[in-house]
Amino acid sequence: MTKAERRALQEAQRAAKAAAKGEGSKAAAAAPGAVSSEITKPNKVVKPSQKKSDGASVAPSEKKGPGGERPPEKERKKDVPHPRMQYDDESRVEKAKRKAVVKQTEARNRVELFRHLPQYEHGSQLPDLESKFFQLDLMHPAVYKVGLQYLYGDVCGGNARCIAMLKAFQEVIKEYSTPPEKTLSRDLTTKINSYVSFFTECRPLSVSMGNAIRFLKSRIANLPLTMSELEAKTTLQLDIDQFINEKIILADKVIVSHAVTKIRDGDVLLTYGSSSAVEMILLHAHELPQKP
Repeated sequence: MTKAERRALQEAQRAAKAAAKGEGSKAAAAAPGAVSSEITKPNKVVKPSQKKSDGASVAPSEKKGPGGERPPEKERKKDVPHPRMQYDDESRVEKAKRKAVVKQTEARNRVELFRHLPQYEHGSQLPDLESKFFQLDLMHPAVYKVGLQYLYGDVCGGNARCIAMLKAFQEVIKEYSTPPEKTLSRDLTTKINSYVSFFTECRPLSVSMGNAIRFLKSRIANLPLTMSELEAKTTLQLDIDQFINEKIILADKVIVSHAVTKIRDGDVLLTYGSSSAVEMILLHAHELPQKP
């Protein structure tokens, strides 16, 4: 129901209520003893909360904006369909294919259980990757090497892929030189973005990789303008080492030390996938002395 229809319905209800009230008062005045009954009838005490509720003829969700009308954004939100998974929406899939940096060959033998997900021939995107990135001198050799390791499965696991990516970024920063008439923060961020696009085409980013990328770009953006290029590069390399040690290695150790306290001898554990942290938990729990 649109706003105009709701308003018309409310006006009609108010008019019908007023007409019924007028007819009721006329009938009461014509009936014998109506005056005496009205005098002897005690006045009804209306609570403030009732007045407030009776006066609010419009629901909270239907409040009007400053101009007397609901903002168009809220109207549009009501018409938005229920969100669906990305690969269950054909329009989203086609849009993602158009925005893809490289084209991949659809797999001939598709797994029926995962038919709703994209399935490509293994390694079919390599020639296109080379033509778009490597041969155009847009790709650092360290980044290209790590991307191929993602593509062929030589480096797998969220933490392992994140560390490999950060190590490649360290090589990029080490050999980086600010072009003339450009600033280090903007130019280096642009390069990082292009490398991230390359990694994404090789394999979708893990959660830890996304966090690491945001961390590095934040550090680059917050570099003081008065800092020399050498100092900035050294600072960024140290920041990457600190992120790896604290957010990945040390974090895994803390997770393992806490998780092993939940495992008892004879427990049956169900795992999904091949997480390095879960593997460390199981190995460490196996090495601990059995508890009575």
